Order: sequence, then structure tokens, then C-alpha cells
Amino acid sequence: MRRSGKLVIGVLELLQHPDHGANQTQGTVAVYRMISKYLLIFFSRKLTLVERVKNAGYVCQFLRL
Repeated sequence: MRRSGKLVIGVLELLQHPDHGANQTQGTVAVYRMISKYLLIFFSRKLTLVERVKNAGYVCQFLRL
């Protein structure tokens, strides 16, 4: 969960800015977001059923594309 968490995604998004080298990390950010949402569906103790369904929809749509 830590490898695909908000901190890692934030650092990867920061690397996309021209001030920090303009690295192309968009694909990695998208995959990490999907992995994070997938893990939250099954392992989060705080998510409601509606939030789990929204995350599941996001993951299914991502994998479909």
C-alpha cells in the first residue's frame, strides 16, 4: 500500500513539472492510482460501500481501457 500511496503519487506528479526535470511519469501515476484504489476496495476499514463501488468502477474502467 505504501508503494502506491498518496506520497509516492505526489512525488511522481512533482517530477512531471519543468522545474524538476519534466520527467514523463503520467503512466506510472495512473497505474499507481489504480493499484491504490484496488487495494482500498479490499483492505480499507474506513470506506463505505458506496466508496468501494466507485473505486471498483474506476479499476474496472481502467483495466478495460
